[in-house]
Amino acid sequence: MRVGRIVAFTAGTIVALLVIVVVALLLFVHPDSYRGRIEEAVRQQTGRELTIGGKLELKIFPWLAFSVQGLSLGNPPEFGSQPFLTVQQASIGVRLLPMLLSRRLEVSRIAVDGLSAHLVKRGTTNNWHDLTESKSTAAPRTNSGPGRAVSVGRIDLRHCVLILSDETAHSTTTLSIDELHSGEVALGSETGGLTLEDFE
Repeated sequence: MRVGRIVAFTAGTIVALLVIVVVALLLFVHPDSYRGRIEEAVRQQTGRELTIGGKLELKIFPWLAFSVQGLSLGNPPEFGSQPFLTVQQASIGVRLLPMLLSRRLEVSRIAVDGLSAHLVKRGTTNNWHDLTESKSTAAPRTNSGPGRAVSVGRIDLRHCVLILSDETAHSTTTLSIDELHSGEVALGSETGGLTLEDFE
């Protein structure tokens, strides 16, 4: 796996986790009081254990902004108890007008600080394959509405480390990102944003 694909995969995983958390928070008033429900929502979506060890904060105006501290996502059972990734602090901002007027989820900015991810390849398997497989058994949507891609206005990464270990080749590759800023990024199969109906 090339470094660019590793970065894209890790960013996509973080986006998916944060989107799940934001949608869950839209249903509740006090986010820190529903820590357990958020962790359970991620467990149902990914099959992995999510631990939120720090604060959860939510601001509503002028845009919806969510931040989390002390995030840890576990490995599949066969890869041990060490975390798959940890994040010291992450935040996501969502534009309110598209959400209120057309129920479209548009992400204005994602910021991640202190991410550490350990990808392990073991023979023909690895510790990220389950995150890329769809767990949905529902029939495909037939409506002609917008696709399920998420348009992100900006991604800011600071103090991130990605480690790729190939146990078969006995090799380890480490990528350190001190600071990285992107322009607009489209994550998903199509452009055009993600509709809230996708979570109903």
